[in-house]
Amino acid sequence: MAATALPIPVRHRGNTGGANGYLSAVDDRLGSIHLRAGRAWVAHTIGATDTGAAGNTRNGIRWYEVGALDTTPAVIQSGTLVVMSEFGRKAQENGSQGTDHGHGNVMFVLGGSTAGGQVMTQWPGMSTQQLYQGQDLQVTIDYRDILSEIVSRRLGNAKLDVVFPGYTPTFRGAVV
Repeated sequence: MAATALPIPVRHRGNTGGANGYLSAVDDRLGSIHLRAGRAWVAHTIGATDTGAAGNTRNGIRWYEVGALDTTPAVIQSGTLVVMSEFGRKAQENGSQGTDHGHGNVMFVLGGSTAGGQVMTQWPGMSTQQLYQGQDLQVTIDYRDILSEIVSRRLGNAKLDVVFPGYTPTFRGAVV
């Protein structure tokens, strides 16, 4: 398992109570353990540098797959987690009283080698003239930009023209 560092405490907004005015970043313990097929999938909150190494410039999350739980546990793999949806969002309620089936969306990228602690966007606003077709959130960053960066930097695959034919990605600095 790679070296780790304690997470950085984060201040409460407008609150001096709680844990001395700080949100609990837990500590350097493994957490959120899920067991499946004799293996453990574990999330780990850590302090990290901009390269993903142990340090204290930002907080990050690593995940691990741990095997051989009945003998000597060993890390099988660790990596970057991407959470996204194919459903965009409408700015207003739709006919079924939801906001699904729109255009713009959100994506989360988690892992030790991600440039965490930030929101990446060019927020256009929510007025009718700023919405896509006057009703949906705008797409401000193409999901293929973020996935291309992960495929290139984390998987070592430089053939992005094969992965995303006809698309030229712009790396956004999501992965270090």
